Amino acid sequence: EREFCVVRRSRTNTPLQAFVLMHDPQFVEAARFLAGRIITEGGESSEERLRFGFRVVTSRPPGASE
Repeated sequence: EREFCVVRRSRTNTPLQAFVLMHDPQFVEAARFLAGRIITEGGESSEERLRFGFRVVTSRPPGASE
């Protein structure tokens, strides 16, 4: 539920969360916006764009093993 802040989610055997993330218009629009930002601001190479996207999403640069 989105109305409450929960530290630990309850376990479930249904893939509903994955379906929501893939098909909910709010998540699709957010993903499109993020992809557009990575393409326009991330640099020329795929490596630069990956690093930029990682930094935008996690608020830190990627480590060597990432």
